[in-house]
Amino acid sequence: MNENGEATRERVAAILAADAVGYSRLMADDEPATVAALDRARAVFQTHVEGNQGRVVDTAGDSVLSVFETTTGAVRAAIAIQEGLADLNADAPEDRRMHFRIGIHLGDIIEKASDGTIYGDGVNVAARLEALSEPGGITVSDSVHGSIRERLDVGFALLGEHRGKNLKSPVVAYRLLPDGENVAPAEKPKRWLVPGLAAAAILTLGLYTWLQQSPAIETASRDRMAFPLPAEPSIAVLPFDNVSASDEHDYVADGLAENIIAALSQARDMVVIARNSTFTYKGRAVKVQDVAEDLGVQYVLEGSIQVEDQNIRVTAQLIDALGGQHLWSDRYDRPLDDVFAVQDEIALNVVSALQVRLTEGPHAVVWRGGTKSLKAWSLFQRGREHLLQFTEAGNTKARSLFEQAVETDPTFALAKAQIGNCHRIDVMLGYSADPGRSLDLALSHAEEAVALDVNSADAHVMLATVLRARRDFAGAVEEIEIALRLGPGHGFVLGVSGQLLATLGQPERAIELMQRAMRLSPSYPDWYPLALAEGHLLAGQPDKALSAMRATDEAYVSWFQARMEIAALAGLDRQDEAHIAVSERLEADPEFSIARIREHMESRRPYVPEAVETYLTLLRKAGVPERPPGVESSKPVIAVLPFDSLGGNDEHAFLADGIVEDIITRLARFPDIGVIARNSSFQYKGENVDVRTVAEELGATYVLEGSVRRSESAIRVSAQLLDARDGTHVWAETYQPVDEVCSGRVSLCLI
Repeated sequence: MNENGEATRERVAAILAADAVGYSRLMADDEPATVAALDRARAVFQTHVEGNQGRVVDTAGDSVLSVFETTTGAVRAAIAIQEGLADLNADAPEDRRMHFRIGIHLGDIIEKASDGTIYGDGVNVAARLEALSEPGGITVSDSVHGSIRERLDVGFALLGEHRGKNLKSPVVAYRLLPDGENVAPAEKPKRWLVPGLAAAAILTLGLYTWLQQSPAIETASRDRMAFPLPAEPSIAVLPFDNVSASDEHDYVADGLAENIIAALSQARDMVVIARNSTFTYKGRAVKVQDVAEDLGVQYVLEGSIQVEDQNIRVTAQLIDALGGQHLWSDRYDRPLDDVFAVQDEIALNVVSALQVRLTEGPHAVVWRGGTKSLKAWSLFQRGREHLLQFTEAGNTKARSLFEQAVETDPTFALAKAQIGNCHRIDVMLGYSADPGRSLDLALSHAEEAVALDVNSADAHVMLATVLRARRDFAGAVEEIEIALRLGPGHGFVLGVSGQLLATLGQPERAIELMQRAMRLSPSYPDWYPLALAEGHLLAGQPDKALSAMRATDEAYVSWFQARMEIAALAGLDRQDEAHIAVSERLEADPEFSIARIREHMESRRPYVPEAVETYLTLLRKAGVPERPPGVESSKPVIAVLPFDSLGGNDEHAFLADGIVEDIITRLARFPDIGVIARNSSFQYKGENVDVRTVAEELGATYVLEGSVRRSESAIRVSAQLLDARDGTHVWAETYQPVDEVCSGRVSLCLI
């Protein structure tokens, strides 16, 4: 019975621990396919474990923990599992194959009677052996080796003695060779140096969640912490141990830890303890919980390096000191041709893995993959921090940092794309003195980013934002489709795509994408729920829009959020609340008006005309004034009324409507003219209306009206442009046949 009064029993058993290699990369590339592949792999484990007197204890995350009554059963199951997994991978592309590492140990465990959970030193050893395995391989302890070497037709390769801070004693490890041929150790065993891994950036989320059931690590206490625990993820990076034969490589271990600290310090939303504090533990045997309590952090990263000849192995593991759990571990084998380059590369991999686990989610892997330069990556991270301030100074500083990142690594496509994004934001937020030139620069950088990495989903979605800003709505949708094909499980791409599609006339699809993005990125930014809210609003779901926007941070209140809240309240017919919200917004921002909102939605952050009119109709209903007091409209706004059909039949009426829709579409291409959308102007079809009343109701300064007459094969169109302020005729003309000269002449009169 344990300290909590639960019934337990201690016994000796064979423990098999396994996890998937590169799981986070596979999920980032294609979430649905990866989940399906993991389910198939789990079925293979289940079949062969149960077929060899075993029991699957846990399959959380990408890991599998099993227990067996005999070592022969565990080894036979492991061999059959790897063969079954190889069959599953046979027809899959190389970059979509899911490989597992397996470790097996015969040792003491503690088993809970209630649910069969196992824990103890035997589980720790099995997990350590699994980390030593190659992808698709099996590593066993000396106790397993001694038990089966005369009983099964398998071979072994000695990997030597390995230590771990959470192991009671060193473990001697063997690589299992199913073909039965033993490999004698060389004079200087280096079997862990696998040439094929030398160039690979392996990133594995080894989620040993079975340790969560009963911590093998003594937990830290919030009450005993010397400093208050921050709200953000907090981490201390301990000096890496040098377990090489010589102390001369201490500088490599120290440099690696320093690089990781420096890189993590550039990452947003993470508190990182400085080097001068963590390096006081160098050379000391310390407990993780003591470090956490001394420094006031939740997470501790520890690791080691081993240098032999011109090769280096680095191992690292992340520990949650409050939960007493191993959250992640990995190892990196590299040739030591350039020690500083190796330090940078491994630090970059480790930092990306920690961002995946603690803050950014799977898209951190994608961003890291854009460059192999730690300096360029650090500049990029700093740039993102300034960019998200959404201030003129922050945007200018961000652009400078992204430009430095590109100077450091000219192939860094994402940094190039963000330079273009900064130019776009200059226009969106009104910072640019020359919006046309800023949008030209934005397009140039975005297109160069795509050219640098045509397979980058991020680059394509950033190009889509620029095309939307230039009112190339069709081009924006095309780039979104490309981005979604390249990154179907990339949370950031899903989020930006959803935000864009809400403004591009596809609100239902935007809702779906935003919900997926929020599921993939639990620590999502505040604009995610706002984009979701806008999708609901434009899809005619004001109740859901209101709920979504109120789920965001109260501090993130802007005129954009106020605009949506007012529109949603009007859509729900909660007029009293809507009027109060309008009054409060006008008190904070006297220029809050239909004219200003239209200008922003048509020029700075363009929406399709239907979306603009949906917003403006709701805002007018809520009582938002047409324009600020004493301020005239900055550009003419025209309402094109349905033309009268004088032909006498429905076919002619259809023709008249088509001509009006064509005029509206063509006029909308002129950035200096505001055009009332068809769904608003067509509400007057068939009615005798006063031009001034129409203009007041729609917020138009000009009205175009006309008629269409058809006689056999001839068509005559008459049109007249009226100044709604005084009812005077500005221009009139008759066309036979009609062509786009009509819309062209109207636009010239207005401009």
